[in-house]
Amino acid sequence: MFLKIFKKKQQEYEKIRAISVGKTGKYFVVGEFNKDLQVWNISGDLIQKFETDMVSGLSESISISTDGKKLIVAGYDKNTLTLFDIESKNILWQRKDLKKPYKVKFLNDTLNSIFVDTENKGCYILSSETGDSIDKLRAIRDFVESPYSNIIQIEKSSSSSIIERKSDEVVCKFNHKGSLLDSAFSEELLICSYVGGPLEGMKFKTNESLWSTNCKGHFLRVGFNLEINKVLGIRWDFEKGGSKFLAYINPISGIIEKEIDLKQPICVEFINNGGYIITSQGKMYSTKDGSIVREFDFENN
Repeated sequence: MFLKIFKKKQQEYEKIRAISVGKTGKYFVVGEFNKDLQVWNISGDLIQKFETDMVSGLSESISISTDGKKLIVAGYDKNTLTLFDIESKNILWQRKDLKKPYKVKFLNDTLNSIFVDTENKGCYILSSETGDSIDKLRAIRDFVESPYSNIIQIEKSSSSSIIERKSDEVVCKFNHKGSLLDSAFSEELLICSYVGGPLEGMKFKTNESLWSTNCKGHFLRVGFNLEINKVLGIRWDFEKGGSKFLAYINPISGIIEKEIDLKQPICVEFINNGGYIITSQGKMYSTKDGSIVREFDFENN
């Protein structure tokens, strides 16, 4: 009895610390605490497993192509950028000359390019075929592509520009309302989430703020489901901690219409154009109705 009273209960840790999705595709990759990566499709099949240079917890240091054939990994500590063929696990190319890469992202596949951000050393656009530098960029933090048109958001530290990619025409520019957490496009809106709130819906073609929604906490991720015409957000009350919630937001008024308790996964990401979400606990929810449609066994793979 004495031993039972004073014996410390072993703390359990979630194995998965990072998720990256092909947002318009059907594949995703999860990063384990011990740096291994698992590649899955949304049908529930484990496609491949890798041992890589990824730093545990740097969720933006991995990216999977929309077709699920290639995987790019930024090795922050080793100064490596490595492109893998997922089926064979072969390295297609590797670069070691870009210092402290921590963010990688496949851009529109028709451009065959990859966005890379490094710590205080600028951003690069690389060819996904060869790894060669196509362009070096200054003061760019992220690219967010619209799945509905040839529009892209170019994010800087305190402002963003919306660009029409074919013509390079600037559609609009706007200043951020704080530190930007995440962005997503609907057909007509750019939805921006800020640290500590708010969530803003902006008509990017007219540079008009349609609504601004405050809530408890902030939205870690935002998305849009065209089928049900709802803005979606992963809300977390960061001051209190606890559960993360899938919120359904009216795209006209910005009102939060309902929320679904996702419990306490470390990571949540939208996949397949906002049709689903994947959590680091292995649950896949349909955003159409909030139901759990599949569970993945990340822990035992």
